[in-house]
Amino acid sequence: MSSRTQRLAVAAAISLSLAPPALAAAPDRATLNASLQKIVNAYLADNAAGEGLTAISASVSLPGGTEPNINVVAGRMSRADDATPITTDTLFPIGSITKSLTSVVILQLVGEGVLSLDAPIGRWLPEYPAWKDVTLRRLLDMTSGIPSYDQTDAFMRAVASGGIARHFTPEVLVSFTDPAIAGAPKPTSGFDYANVNYVIAQMIVERASGKSLDDHIRDRLLTGGHGLDATYYSSGPYPDSILSRTVSSYMIGDGADDKDAILKPLYGVDLRDQDPSWAMGAGAAIATPEDVTHWARLLFTGDVLSDAERADLTKLVSMTTGKPVDGATADDRRAFGLGVGQTIVGGGRFWFYEGEPMGSRMFYGYFPDKDVVIAIGVNSAGDKDALGLAIVAAYEAVTGEAVDVPPAKK
Repeated sequence: MSSRTQRLAVAAAISLSLAPPALAAAPDRATLNASLQKIVNAYLADNAAGEGLTAISASVSLPGGTEPNINVVAGRMSRADDATPITTDTLFPIGSITKSLTSVVILQLVGEGVLSLDAPIGRWLPEYPAWKDVTLRRLLDMTSGIPSYDQTDAFMRAVASGGIARHFTPEVLVSFTDPAIAGAPKPTSGFDYANVNYVIAQMIVERASGKSLDDHIRDRLLTGGHGLDATYYSSGPYPDSILSRTVSSYMIGDGADDKDAILKPLYGVDLRDQDPSWAMGAGAAIATPEDVTHWARLLFTGDVLSDAERADLTKLVSMTTGKPVDGATADDRRAFGLGVGQTIVGGGRFWFYEGEPMGSRMFYGYFPDKDVVIAIGVNSAGDKDALGLAIVAAYEAVTGEAVDVPPAKK
């Protein structure tokens, strides 16, 4: 139901050979467009049945980010017999990529003196005494020790029984994991990917600033000339004007575990109209893949952050130990910042994230050594996921470099 550690690990298993900057023999746009179209067509044909998807959309931002993106699509808006084909303007839920929007808002507030990354939760939310010493930074880099609500049976039952229109408040989401309430899960240690961290961070933003996260994201990031004209964020239901442009989403499962059994009422159901309040600042945004590539450039090279703020964004911890690291290495290949992931591949590192809300997936990879960004979205989510391999195929097409890939996860 969210982007989990195993989803972030997809890219970590990919072995690439990153050469010096620039594309030595980049194909022309027509050739690259044809290659990318072939990739998405093949992905849809090969994975539609196993992954339960009907649509795939991909976008590539070439070096410099000044030329128009190359965008390709395949498939239909839904499983309905009369469903129309998707277009390059079709919106996809981007799930946990939303976390970087929340992180940027927080870092801007830190720069303005409203927040401090190293101040404890208790400064703003004294109603949670068990977590009073956990800092905002530890929330954002997933080392807080607070277990996530969305992996609890109680939360999953609430979602399954309430249907896709069920609305949650941040306080209700946090209650599923609050140790003051009977049945709460045990604290975690080290690095533990938990959506609850970003829900609590959202509560801190709103308590400290007196303004909703929705308003912060809209006013700071989605307006003002940043070029995110096809990105939207809401902590509650989206209007029909947005949903009509959004692809249908589907969860799949085989009923093999307890989670599948609880969520079975949602499997195969069109989840497009879901209330995203279950994820909020941890995963409620929607966008086109092209806008996701624009956002990745803004994150790592753009003007939404100062140099000091970006240094905090990219201050990493090991996803194995939770301890601070300078970056991913050959011996410890996965690292996490404040809503961003990094892995080492061959001779270089790249930034990546895969968001997985209920019923869809969005994966981006930003390759600094090539100055290329690739984003691909599909409209299903479940135990099967070969999206990382599609990113690899697109990387090969863009760079002309051979890639050694492991078997796809089936």
